[in-house]
Amino acid sequence: MFTNHLAISSIFLFITLQPALGQDKIEIDPMASHGPETVKWRSFHKLFEQLEQRFREVAHSRSDTADTVITERHSYSRFGGNGGEMFQVVKEDPEENVNIADEPAQPKTGKVEKYEDHVPKPSLEDVSYGKHPRQVMDVWKPDSKKPTPMVMVVHGGGWQGGSKERLSRFADAAALLEAGISVAAINYRLITHAEGVIPPVRAPMEDAARALQFIRSKADEWNINPDRIAAAGGSAGACSSLWLAFHDDMAQADSPDPVARQSTRLFTAALAGPQTSLDPRQMREWIPNITYGGHAFGKAGFDQFLASRESILPWIRQYSPYEWVTADDPPVALFYNAAPKMGEPQKDATHSANFGLGLQERCKEAGIPCTVIHPGLAKPEFPTATAFLIHQLTREPTSHR
Repeated sequence: MFTNHLAISSIFLFITLQPALGQDKIEIDPMASHGPETVKWRSFHKLFEQLEQRFREVAHSRSDTADTVITERHSYSRFGGNGGEMFQVVKEDPEENVNIADEPAQPKTGKVEKYEDHVPKPSLEDVSYGKHPRQVMDVWKPDSKKPTPMVMVVHGGGWQGGSKERLSRFADAAALLEAGISVAAINYRLITHAEGVIPPVRAPMEDAARALQFIRSKADEWNINPDRIAAAGGSAGACSSLWLAFHDDMAQADSPDPVARQSTRLFTAALAGPQTSLDPRQMREWIPNITYGGHAFGKAGFDQFLASRESILPWIRQYSPYEWVTADDPPVALFYNAAPKMGEPQKDATHSANFGLGLQERCKEAGIPCTVIHPGLAKPEFPTATAFLIHQLTREPTSHR
């Protein structure tokens, strides 16, 4: 998305974004003849110093004039009133934000992420499950004489950033291995890599499905029980995982590709801050101040996302997890950082527990166990996603998967 949006309005004007309360204004100067704008005086990060305005992977800000997306290294704004757009590298030094007109069009990947020190060394590293450089995974295998369950971890980042090295944010690899459960942490194509893929969210979601099929194809070699594969992840990665949990099996029985013949079904999933719906009308009903999601379908902002809803309904029905809930789906657990208030504005609208309540009601109708964990609960049954996964993957078989 970022690399193809360097068109700038030919009119010289100043756009002022309103930062968090008590902070200085930030001026963006669209240098018409010199490419992307330069942020003056302050880093874009200054907009998000208040906790409620900052998300772990991707931050979104709305102003009267612009929609802005900030990642660890890149920012992207679309100015609805003028049709102008900008792409800005955010330097690590807040005082060194500069115009990037002279830099290569392909954005840099930024610093290399590493696993936390407490994460064990993978048994297998950068195993390719596809041809794209991002289609790789790391695998941890416990000592076991019998086939083990597996947890596939799908990182967050708004489908625009992040890496498998964020594993520990979503699951405790050491605890899973101690419980006799294998772990795989995957990378996948981001929306920025989805040139020609329509809608853009198809790339990361279908990569998650392909990674799951690849893992299942390695069941004998990796000593995995193919019937007990779960998913963990956060934010957009959690949304992809829910989509897999509820989607009909995408195995292609007649495919000449042995990986494509594998099932895409999950045994269970435990997820942090998932968006459970990608329907803008439903999202606004649950969370009135939501502004997230349009980028999944190539829309510049939520207003455009909502206005184009009818025309993209087939895409919404294909890629919104809520749309796929049926009685044969596995149990899921959703973990949120704040208590829900359905239909009310949220501090962190992108990761609101209202998403969880909306899905929980739908799962209840279908007869599917859906546990929603948040700080408003006095005694949650499972304190962490890892605890839920260990419980589900090591329990005796029951009538419901």
